[in-house]
Amino acid sequence: MPYGGDLPRVVVEAVAAVEGTDATELRPPLAAVVDPEALARVCTRDGSVTVRFVYREHEVSVHGDGLVHVDGRSFERSEGGALREVDATPRCD
Repeated sequence: MPYGGDLPRVVVEAVAAVEGTDATELRPPLAAVVDPEALARVCTRDGSVTVRFVYREHEVSVHGDGLVHVDGRSFERSEGGALREVDATPRCD
């Protein structure tokens, strides 16, 4: 499920879930590592796009189809809006 401008928030929430902390506690902000607007534009344009980067010492992969992988764990936003962990194998595009 593509997220548009909400994708950066999904990334931050996924990293927070992996760390077992609240997303508001994460420092530095995601914008210190990757441009959130560019991330949203690139990853929602084409489902075959994958962007990889390191944030807070975590390997993050963001896929155009809406999956966010953090250290091999996969997350997506449910239709109700909540972040949920899903059973998905990270792609090696």
